[in-house]
Amino acid sequence: MSTTSLTQEFDQKAATHGIMGVQQYYDLLTTLTQQTSGWGKTANVGAYLLPDITLVTEKKAGGVETSKNISVEKLYITIDRDQYPLESQRQMIIRELCRNYGGKTIGERELNSADFQAPGVWTLKQSNFEFDYLKVDPTDRTNSEHKPNPEAYRICYATTSDIKIPVQWAGGFAIATGGTIAVRERDIVDLCQALADVKAGVKTAAEALLTTNDKGALVSRFDVYGMEPGFLEKNYNPVSLKDTSLAAMATTQPASTAKTKHAPKHQ
Repeated sequence: MSTTSLTQEFDQKAATHGIMGVQQYYDLLTTLTQQTSGWGKTANVGAYLLPDITLVTEKKAGGVETSKNISVEKLYITIDRDQYPLESQRQMIIRELCRNYGGKTIGERELNSADFQAPGVWTLKQSNFEFDYLKVDPTDRTNSEHKPNPEAYRICYATTSDIKIPVQWAGGFAIATGGTIAVRERDIVDLCQALADVKAGVKTAAEALLTTNDKGALVSRFDVYGMEPGFLEKNYNPVSLKDTSLAAMATTQPASTAKTKHAPKHQ
């Protein structure tokens, strides 16, 4: 597929779902990387790692005949502790989710219905979550509370209009005016390099910023995501970014202002 048709294919599919086009996405990520301050998490969360399903067939006479491990995507169900402060409340969410999932399996519920629907509950990939958070008590399996990893900083940009951005999963992510787009600091050097490749004509924006998932859908190459209005200020504080991050971000500044700036100190 040519780079032109790659861009056209994404733009055509994105338009039907209200997702911004490739050039808009490139411009937005450029603006994001031109921010020179970082943000660090402050709020603890509750979280549960989805386990695999183990199905064991027993012999009539006793003993195991077969044992099958059914893989589940390695995700943490993450829960806002401000909205669900009690461990019992958070456990009820997981029980409700699993009960509704079971109802789908045996035909009691519609397949496309939500297994759980409420504010303050979201998912994170295991690799991302375990970088972002540390368990408060690693010895207590029944305690879901996790504290922010001080190394898991973000670069953020407040939106000035309602937008829907490509993400690493199909479908896009809608962000309301005054919400925030964010990327982890650990990804900023690679993101800035991708933008530099586009600026230098080494790659098109589609080649540099998009990839194909395991189902053949074009999705974002970088884990850039959104927060609803007010979430950033409530859960993060300004922090200093690493010199390597600031140096990379300086390469995306407009020519008249391209210089490394100092980020705010920890609060």
